[in-house]
Amino acid sequence: MYTSRFLQFVIGGIQKAGSVDQDEWQIGLKVPSVGVGDPNDGEMTAINADALTDAETWWAGIGQHVPSSTALTYVKVNVVGQDGRYVNQEKTFRKDRASALTGGATATMPAEVALVVTLNTAAARGLASKGRVYLPVNATNAISNGRVVAGARDLVGNATAALVKNLSNIPGLDATVSDNIGDVSVMSKVGLGATRTVTSVRVGDLFDTQRRRANNMREVYTTYQLP
Repeated sequence: MYTSRFLQFVIGGIQKAGSVDQDEWQIGLKVPSVGVGDPNDGEMTAINADALTDAETWWAGIGQHVPSSTALTYVKVNVVGQDGRYVNQEKTFRKDRASALTGGATATMPAEVALVVTLNTAAARGLASKGRVYLPVNATNAISNGRVVAGARDLVGNATAALVKNLSNIPGLDATVSDNIGDVSVMSKVGLGATRTVTSVRVGDLFDTQRRRANNMREVYTTYQLP
C-alpha cells in the first residue's frame, strides 16, 4: 500500500514521427494529496492546463537536444488510491496540445538509448529514497566521445528540476495541505509504504542502453537543486 492517495501526472508524446515504427514516450511523476481528497476541479481542467504549461517550459529547456521527429503532445492526470488503483476508473483526465511541440535537433540516436534523470530525496538510501525518469530519445548533438556533453546535462538537469518544482505548485493543492504534502515525491508501496519529497535531480554523463556498459566507463554525475 502507498502511504496516501496521490495524483499521477503523465507527460507524453510521439517519437519517430511519420515513420513506420512511430512510437510513444511517457514520463510519470507523483504528487501526494493527503488531506484534500479529490481536487476541487472535478474535471481537473485547471490542473491539466497548468501541468501542460509546466511541461512546455520543460520541453523548451531540453528541446535543442531532442530531434524534430520527437514531440510533446499531451499531459494527463489521475487520482490514484492507496491501493494503487485509479479512483476514477472510468475516466482519463487528459489535455492535448493543439499541435505537437517538436524538438529542435536533426539527427537522432536509436530509440533504445535514453538519458536517465535520478530524482533525489533527503534520504541517502532505503524505500523511496530515489526515483528514475527515462527521457525521450535524444539527438546526436547530446553526445561526444561516448558521453553526454556537459551543456546537454545542464539543460536537462535544470529544466527537469524546474519541472519538479513547477508541478509541486499545481493549483488547488498547495494552498490546502500541510508542508511537504502536495510536492512531487518518490513513492513506494513496498511493506508499509514510504513517501519522500524530491529535493534535487541528478544527471549522469552516460546514456542508458539495452547493452551493458563496460566497467571501465565510469559515470560522472551532476546534481541540480530545485529552483
